[in-house]
Amino acid sequence: MSRLQLDKLSGVKVSAKHLSELERLVKVIDAELDEYVASVSVYGSAARGEWDASTSDINVLVLLESSHFDSLGRVGQAFARARKRARVVPMVMTVDELQRASDVFCVKFASIKQDHVCVLGRDLLEGLEIEDDAVRFVCEFQLRNVVMRMRQFYLQNFGASRLEQALLMRFFSTTLFPLRALAVLRGHAPGPRVFSDFREIERALDVDTGVLARLARVHRDGNKLADAELMELYEGFNALVQRAADVADRHESSR
Repeated sequence: MSRLQLDKLSGVKVSAKHLSELERLVKVIDAELDEYVASVSVYGSAARGEWDASTSDINVLVLLESSHFDSLGRVGQAFARARKRARVVPMVMTVDELQRASDVFCVKFASIKQDHVCVLGRDLLEGLEIEDDAVRFVCEFQLRNVVMRMRQFYLQNFGASRLEQALLMRFFSTTLFPLRALAVLRGHAPGPRVFSDFREIERALDVDTGVLARLARVHRDGNKLADAELMELYEGFNALVQRAADVADRHESSR
């Protein structure tokens, strides 16, 4: 029996063309993997309302009762089409793996749990348990890793301003998620718009998030930065991430 919830697709904020391709894909998964698939959910920018047709992927989480490559082959062509026509990117896990991996991927799954749309099967993300201790550890690990890698990559690519800017924007995009997770851990609730809702991060970490707002504008507009401004943003963002990592470290000792 089909467990499609196509009415829920109205909660996926993408173009009509992309929505049509997504619906086609979900129907194929339902038909071909009926005995294996537990649920299919859309997450990321398409679920948060930050999707952009020119730059954004459509992230799809497929949860299976068991995983075999021969069964995945049944939907391989459908995913290839969806990737080509709608930039659909799959993440495939078993139901057992979801809970077992919720500690090492806790920041990612916390974000997915907050903003997702289940379009097939039962919503297993709603009941997903994520431990605070795991969130604290992974947040500090990711944030300190960013601090060190920023310095490393800056030196490796010194003088190539276009590449330096691209690297900075990549660090900015990925670091927003541990910053938000850390804010939640400290009792705050960031809004759904990852690239603009910074107030609760500022309150939780006691930092000026003006540098995040400036980086968000560059991310949105794609403007090339002058060398002086690029250096200023490198310094400001690195300092903010260092501060956040220290907050994560102290959170452990204050428990």
